[in-house]
Amino acid sequence: MPHPSHNDIRTWSIRLSVAVSFVAMTIFGVWAVPQFSKSWKISRSAKLLRDHRHEDAKELLQSLRSKFPRDPVVLLRLARVYRRLGEFENMTTILREASKCGAPSRAIELESTLANAQVGHLSEVGRRFTELLMNPGDDGPDICEAYVNGYFLLHNVDFAFRIIEAWKADYPQDPQPFFFAGVFFDQLGISSKSVPELKRALELAPHRNDIRIRLAKQLFDIQENEQAAIEARIVLKTETANPNAKVILAKCLNVNGKPEEAIRSLEQAISASPKSVEAFSTLGQLQLETHQYGPAVRSLERAVELKPFDSGLRYSLANALVATGQHEQAKPHFQAVSAAKLQLATINQLKDAVAKTPDSADLRYEIGWRLLKFDDPVQGEMWLRGALEIEPNHEKSRNALIEHYQLTGKPGLARLYSADK
Repeated sequence: MPHPSHNDIRTWSIRLSVAVSFVAMTIFGVWAVPQFSKSWKISRSAKLLRDHRHEDAKELLQSLRSKFPRDPVVLLRLARVYRRLGEFENMTTILREASKCGAPSRAIELESTLANAQVGHLSEVGRRFTELLMNPGDDGPDICEAYVNGYFLLHNVDFAFRIIEAWKADYPQDPQPFFFAGVFFDQLGISSKSVPELKRALELAPHRNDIRIRLAKQLFDIQENEQAAIEARIVLKTETANPNAKVILAKCLNVNGKPEEAIRSLEQAISASPKSVEAFSTLGQLQLETHQYGPAVRSLERAVELKPFDSGLRYSLANALVATGQHEQAKPHFQAVSAAKLQLATINQLKDAVAKTPDSADLRYEIGWRLLKFDDPVQGEMWLRGALEIEPNHEKSRNALIEHYQLTGKPGLARLYSADK
């Protein structure tokens, strides 16, 4: 049998080296590609969180969790998303998993603390605010946001704005404190201050449609209709079915004498978001104005179904029912409006009393339960939380919140308040 030549040996060596290299590259690729994808997705989730695109961040992190179920970074970030969305039961579950997977106890404790701060449950965590900001790392904006939310919910507006100003100073490129200031000034009815704050937030984050939508609403409210329509159309360039933008645009079209176009825009908004109270109520009002009473009844009935405590909607529906000859059907809505008016008068009297006796948990409870039932549940929650800040063991306020959260499908919040009983 002839011996292999030097050329044959060299050819075999080359082939062996290529084969070994191929196997090595394949093994490296099998390991490296998922790791690269994971790193990219974690980085992407951080950007989504900065832009407050929470649903997108949740979807991305849930997909990561399915592939890396024991990664503490993924779990902690998913817990943060759940906290920001108010899904506290999911947050607690994920934090337990993160603890078992070796996540730092400080990071786990931070999310729990911020959850309490975020919902105005500050009797225990309020004093930790300064301590947390002494060494915040990358968590400074989240800490500020949670505590601002909490203090505003408790009607401690002065302190909430002090945090916002410090937040702006420490993180001047963060649009969120300007956005928060704009929203809060809007809720306080101070449009002259709200609009400049929202404009500054949009300068810092021109890609954020949530800021642009809020600005468009404010511009419409101060009768800058042309600019409001411009902002709404900018949103629709990137989100063609955005229901909020379509509602704003419809309002602008109607003011400009184009009710037919406005109705089409609202119908598109409802198609994209079948639970949009604003779209149904705006459509119903417009149909009333244009004497389309039958369609107005249907639109306003749906709006009332979605937001039954809104006495203004009930009044509009009652008028639409009368216009179609349905007087008996209108009666209970007129009665509900009358009852709400009486309760709102009582609420105003109680608020005057609170101004004189600010440390009365009982007065805050009396305001809170009435707001829950007759006017604005969000405001009602705020007053009841305020009662618990003054008197942590105020059973009536705690029970009212627990019952409200159970009825409105928020078991996480119900558990949060039940835990302190």
